[in-house]
Amino acid sequence: MEVRFTRGKSAILERSLTRPKTEVSMVQYCQSRVYSVSELQARLADMGQGVGASLLDVLVMREKNGKRETR
Repeated sequence: MEVRFTRGKSAILERSLTRPKTEVSMVQYCQSRVYSVSELQARLADMGQGVGASLLDVLVMREKNGKRETR
């Protein structure tokens, strides 16, 4: 197997599987962009609905993939 380097970076097989900590806090992000607590609550609620809908889609898809139709 040939080892290839891309733009001075290490070979892909030599890279660590753990990713650097690049977490984003939705609360801190929203706090820096609002002027009142009610605005903060509204913005977090809007963001939470989108996240919740996406999470529900993922959970439903995982559940469907595990079950087979029986006749």
